[in-house]
Amino acid sequence: MIDLKKMDKAELIELINALGYDSKFGMFQRDYAIRAIGGKAGTVMFIDLDNFKAMNTRLGYQAADKLVNEAFTPLTGKRDKYTVFRWFSGDEIVIFAENGIDPDDIEAVHAKIDFTGAIGYTDAAGLVRQINDLSVQVMRLKKTGQKGTILNNNEEE
Repeated sequence: MIDLKKMDKAELIELINALGYDSKFGMFQRDYAIRAIGGKAGTVMFIDLDNFKAMNTRLGYQAADKLVNEAFTPLTGKRDKYTVFRWFSGDEIVIFAENGIDPDDIEAVHAKIDFTGAIGYTDAAGLVRQINDLSVQVMRLKKTGQKGTILNNNEEE
């Protein structure tokens, strides 16, 4: 039993982070991440890993999860800049950044693991709606044979 009243502020913050952080995947837990983002506006990216089921079959679940964890280190290693979390399945990743997502960071991940993604902007109230919209865009890209594509809805035409 943990006595929260006896913990100092640093210990409480560490506990909260531990409860909201999934060390197996090196990412925040979905519900914790959504609460932590709160009503912030920013850039959001939805990623669906390509051939993830085949990777799990070939490598095994633990090895595949480790590969994903290592591939996303350029983003998860910058917790002050990015909130990275799994969406509903193991092959769906969401990235949120208040001040934009650095294309070099995305390319560093893309060089390590194949994925299809879509980037958009979310206002303070529309995070979950925007993630769902981006997931639909990604699934359309994959169904039309455009695996590996990164659709940037924020780029000016």
